Amino acid sequence: MSSKGYFSILQFCPDRARLEAANVGVVLFVPELSFLKARMTGNSDRPRRFFGQRNVNSQWLRTTKEAISHRLEREAAYLRTPKDFQKFVDTRANQLLLSKPRPVRVGNPEQELERLFSDLVSKRRKPSKARNVIPELERAFSGPKFRGRVRKHTVTVPVLDRELRVPYAYMNGSVNLIRPQEFKEDNDFVARASVLATESNFLKKATAPIKLIVVPDVHATVSKKDDMHRALREIFAASEVRPVWEGERSSFIEEVDRDAKPFEVQEK
Repeated sequence: MSSKGYFSILQFCPDRARLEAANVGVVLFVPELSFLKARMTGNSDRPRRFFGQRNVNSQWLRTTKEAISHRLEREAAYLRTPKDFQKFVDTRANQLLLSKPRPVRVGNPEQELERLFSDLVSKRRKPSKARNVIPELERAFSGPKFRGRVRKHTVTVPVLDRELRVPYAYMNGSVNLIRPQEFKEDNDFVARASVLATESNFLKKATAPIKLIVVPDVHATVSKKDDMHRALREIFAASEVRPVWEGERSSFIEEVDRDAKPFEVQEK
């Protein structure tokens, strides 16, 4: 049984006009379970790596993180609705900011908080790779019809400071990243989808428009598949991720054929 929660990323942002930030913590709020808790880094390594040691006051950062944790403990009993949480987020006005709350399905809130911290804060991850190949897409996009118009592509996700690598991308006025993704009922598909949704949100901060298109490959029993689809639809809709479901793949390939323009610079 899962509940609807909301998470916000705590970010060190010395110059808000530049939209450059280093993630130093995450806050998870689950109204139904009266759960409100933060998980933060224990040092200033990540901000120093981003902005240089001279631009980071480690003592101030440590003290401010502690103050936020204490305030969360004091106000936990008074934050009951998503609107209450949004008001709390809006009070951050100095170099430590909280990002706009994003929805997430939560089973065990403590485990979910640890997963979010690991995925979004704790370490610089290796480039993301699509873990599966969907034969229908591979046959089409690797064929001569799409040569020069669909290709592999890698982008750095703003704020998260990690690379997202996809097997297919095309241009139609903006960069469209096509990410096949396997979801299984026996693993935490909600966390996996939430990471993609978060990446999509931060891709909107890129200099050139970038859109994320996820092609779900859902593996589940009949009794669970509908529930998985509903959860995925909700997560993707909240972050403007475009899903291409199994019955839509053929029409999507036709759409790419109509819209894809040649890349001006080909990869070597």
